[in-house]
Amino acid sequence: MVHLTADGRIYYPPSYGCQELSYFNAPDSFGLASDFIYGGLNIVNQHFASTPYYPNYRLGPVAGSVCDTLSVGVEEWQASQVSIFPNPTQNSVNVSLGRTCEEIQCNFYNMQGQMLFQRKRNFGNAFTLDIPNLSKGLYLLEILCTKEGW
Repeated sequence: MVHLTADGRIYYPPSYGCQELSYFNAPDSFGLASDFIYGGLNIVNQHFASTPYYPNYRLGPVAGSVCDTLSVGVEEWQASQVSIFPNPTQNSVNVSLGRTCEEIQCNFYNMQGQMLFQRKRNFGNAFTLDIPNLSKGLYLLEILCTKEGW
């Protein structure tokens, strides 16, 4: 069976068991322009006469659908709506949000997912977050806006 996939390719399985799939890079093109790659994709498990099934997780939201996204009802900010600077920093960061919130919670994590500290703030859309002495490294900042102000 031949499938058009989310990456725009058509994958073609062999008629014998193996760990490679052949594919067309440009399935809408004619002849050699279709760029057929024989056995070009190695996969973990051996398969026979069919392509492995990989769900397309990049479909995005569809209005009214109950099974198209992985959201849990939380509206997420776009990167363009939040500004956090300076980066890198030592003692504090300035945070500017794209909306005004009544209650703001900031959770600071290390790269292992352990929460290092938490700060709560009241009404606002811009503030400075003081950071305790931490070793050099990468950290994650989660900002929760529990109630939107007007």
